[in-house]
Amino acid sequence: MRGDPQDKGQIGEGPAATLGSLLVSHLALAAVSRSDTLEHARQDYAIVLDEFQTFTTLSVATMLAELRKYRVGMVLANQHLSQLDPAIRDAVFGNAGTIIAFRVGAADGAFLARECAPTFSAEDFISLPLYHIYIRLLIDGEPSRPFSATTLPPPA
Repeated sequence: MRGDPQDKGQIGEGPAATLGSLLVSHLALAAVSRSDTLEHARQDYAIVLDEFQTFTTLSVATMLAELRKYRVGMVLANQHLSQLDPAIRDAVFGNAGTIIAFRVGAADGAFLARECAPTFSAEDFISLPLYHIYIRLLIDGEPSRPFSATTLPPPA
């Protein structure tokens, strides 16, 4: 078989976006259904959305804010910030607790530097070596001082 049948190249960008939006909506509904479980009995759960700009709407940003109380976290990944509508980008960053960034381009570097000032500058983000990251964590509801770390290279 050539390619993954769920690849947007196989089913088309429009259907892939529709399918992704539908799945994300159902995940949100599943998270809200936890409201009948006592808060201390809810297990942590994560929704991971790669290339989330493909099917994101302001509802994803709303999910970031609303699903925390159900102990549902979201991991959102994409290549660069210009893929996001500015309103969605601002809503995501307004609700994101932890930010992890690898080396980025100039525009993204300037944006991320504002999130991690005064520790890291735009030039720091632009010149990160391979497998290095900058992180700002949310710890007990408070943002940490940003710091650097090294990741593992992919297996050979």
